[in-house]
Amino acid sequence: MKALVAEDQMLLRVGLTRILEAGGVTVVAAVGTADALAEALGRDDVDIAIVDVRLPPTFTTEGLKAVVTARSARPGLPVVVLSQYVEPLYARELLAAGTGSVGYLLKDRVVDVDGFVAAVRQVAAGGTVLDPEVVAGLLSARPLDRLTDREREVLTLIAEGRSNAAVATRLYVTEKAVDKHINNIFTKLDLPPAPDDNRRVLAVLAWLNAA
Repeated sequence: MKALVAEDQMLLRVGLTRILEAGGVTVVAAVGTADALAEALGRDDVDIAIVDVRLPPTFTTEGLKAVVTARSARPGLPVVVLSQYVEPLYARELLAAGTGSVGYLLKDRVVDVDGFVAAVRQVAAGGTVLDPEVVAGLLSARPLDRLTDREREVLTLIAEGRSNAAVATRLYVTEKAVDKHINNIFTKLDLPPAPDDNRRVLAVLAWLNAA
């Protein structure tokens, strides 16, 4: 797997590079500005991009804008966005395409080296990984009257990127029970089966955007 790293702080950029390479991921480019990121995203040997939301020159949303543009040109490009703080608006924008291969993690999570590398690999494989604190921030402000408390717990864990088996283990229930809850969630959020849609991701989006 070949990765692109975009982080303006040199020490963290070097640290991310070393962590990834120690985990068997080849870093083909490590950049520190939005312009350098935009250029690097045009490379055809990038399998996944790990990008800081805030990059020079304004330190606002340059990183996010660059990856959103890149995903428009290359649909499905796996991207893991790193942020210093919980910024729900950015997470919603990243997920707006309704497809997987995205991650949104707080930088503090990088200290869990194995967990970070596992998240990168999960996103590269087409999954979605959201930091638990980001999920909590996203969901706390949205009414979820159609879902039961248990269904909300299941959807929160799905949003964190957990498999059905992992959800079952976390909630001390059977996988069959998890399947039933997920089907109920899809039904309540009006998400019928569709071969071209990732209903797990769409369920999270529908929840976040519920009126």
